[in-house]
Amino acid sequence: MWNECYTEHAEQKMCTSPHFQVYREQQVGLCWKESLKCVNCEYHSRMYKLYSEIETGRCGQRAATMNVALHIGLQDSTTATTKFRHILTAMDTPPPSHTGLQRTANKVAALTAQATMDDLRMRRQRSKEDQ
Repeated sequence: MWNECYTEHAEQKMCTSPHFQVYREQQVGLCWKESLKCVNCEYHSRMYKLYSEIETGRCGQRAATMNVALHIGLQDSTTATTKFRHILTAMDTPPPSHTGLQRTANKVAALTAQATMDDLRMRRQRSKEDQ
């Protein structure tokens, strides 16, 4: 992000000594989108996603890898989304919204359940073929 902004700023020749600072930021679950601006001129960059995304095959915003990984990990523990928000707050880290966390947890749970059903179906098929 910083290198692209520096290069883009130099190509536009707005000022000779760029000094960047964070202009806007948006939280997406545990991840962030940010844009930069130059203090010495009117330049500001586009929003950059500071995370990788998972291809879902659906329309709309794709899920951040870290958000999905969080819910896969939480499925195997006794810690739920509410307790996780308390942990983040205690660490002085801005927690994601409760609804956003729950929505992602529901999607991950549905995908996990489907994968489990598919695996069981394959095992039954193999068992029938072996007999």
